[in-house]
Amino acid sequence: MEGNSYVLEMKNISMQFPGVKALDNVDFSVARGEIHALVGENGAGKSTLIKILGGVYLPTSGEILVEGKKVTYSSPQEAAAAGISIVHQELNLVPYMCVAENLFMGRSLPKNKWGMVNWSELYRKAAELLTVVGLQDLVRYPAGRLSVAQQQLLQIGRAVSFGAKIVVFDEPTACLSRSEVENLFRVIRSLKERGTSIIYVSHRLEEIFELADRVTVLRDGKRVGVHEINQVSPQQIISLMLGKELSKERRRQSYVQDEVVLRAEGLCSDTGVRDVSFELRKGEVVGLAGVVGSGRTEVARLLFGVDKLTSGRIFVGEEQIFPPNIRKAIRAGLAFVPEDRRNQGLVLNMTVKENASLAFLKNFARYGFISHAKEKERVQGLIRTLSIRPPEASRIVKYLSGGNQQKVVLAKWLAGAKPKVVIFDEPTQGIDVGAKAEVHQLIDNLAREGAGILLISSDIQELLSLCDRILVMVRGKIVKCLSREEATASTILAYAMRKENSAEYA
Repeated sequence: MEGNSYVLEMKNISMQFPGVKALDNVDFSVARGEIHALVGENGAGKSTLIKILGGVYLPTSGEILVEGKKVTYSSPQEAAAAGISIVHQELNLVPYMCVAENLFMGRSLPKNKWGMVNWSELYRKAAELLTVVGLQDLVRYPAGRLSVAQQQLLQIGRAVSFGAKIVVFDEPTACLSRSEVENLFRVIRSLKERGTSIIYVSHRLEEIFELADRVTVLRDGKRVGVHEINQVSPQQIISLMLGKELSKERRRQSYVQDEVVLRAEGLCSDTGVRDVSFELRKGEVVGLAGVVGSGRTEVARLLFGVDKLTSGRIFVGEEQIFPPNIRKAIRAGLAFVPEDRRNQGLVLNMTVKENASLAFLKNFARYGFISHAKEKERVQGLIRTLSIRPPEASRIVKYLSGGNQQKVVLAKWLAGAKPKVVIFDEPTQGIDVGAKAEVHQLIDNLAREGAGILLISSDIQELLSLCDRILVMVRGKIVKCLSREEATASTILAYAMRKENSAEYA
């Protein structure tokens, strides 16, 4: 492509955060009317690049040209006004306002002669603008009652109505059915035909090969490849994403015993889990692998009783948890270290002692009164065992590092009887290398002591290093079980990025 055909050029973009270089001299360009896919593992720099384009971050160095003119966006509003729109995976709508109101949010509404909102004109204009995405008949409908797919189409309609030159789709199909995906692709292709440029960020390679014209691959903050889609294979893209085949070597001994401590049979839910069945044995570490939206966290929440089962059964040992709820899960010996430790695993304004004893306060009570001396003695023991730093039971949790906060979440489940099963959801996300190694050691110690571990992680090397088996999920289903001998980074990625009904799963 000739240089003057590009509607967007990002040149030598670098982004330095404290202690981390998120982007290192990245070049990225998009032609008018092109669908350009952006891929890479988690942490490769995709989100940072998109946030720079969208005005969330100012790059440390580099320049952005739109239609040949150098631009600088200091806010998302400036980027949107210049014709750059981002359709986020997280939907940004006001649920109690109607579709038309959401469409016109942030700009002037049509008024009548008395200065009041002219609703009939608002609905007419909204229907006209939403015809391209097929929502013209729903302009009076509350946005919160739309399906996820319809809400996403409304966001696309907003982008088009603002006259967007470039529309960025960030993992747009994570929560959509196949028919909804096909409808979304129809809309994206119609935008392409109108001359709109599309940046498509996704982990799903089959979608990229179905939709994109070109693909750019990022790895560790650097651009490692850009290819016409018809001149590259899925395996080549996976190789570029990984850089090399990651080691199969395990850095931990296996402690798997015969006893089954957790059994899931045919789990289904309204959150997208579909017929999930597996067993977890004493001392075993089983990994759940998959891309964003594959249903891993949803399975964990079902097992712990956070979300409701529509069908299926859960057993801890020989005991069925029925109906599943959090209280029964804890009593049966389950522990859950959630992905969002700050909002779901901790009370940030409380102390280490108060957080660590929260799940088992009755263990420290007599005649309805808490023995603070007994509570402190137990928590100080956990602080030593888990190497929580600083070793102060009175320290407010929000002032701890991410790694030490994670240890406090784990301490909460060790304050009572030792759990039979511990579910870890992204346990090393957002913590430094030293803390990551300590968390890995804690997982290994729990397995050695006989706990069954279910480990959800987007870090493939973490799964390969810690797991005895790895279950790969796609769209709410387990599509492959890999033994530690079978599991490699490329194998996991290949299964995670295929369609769940592919013959290659056999």
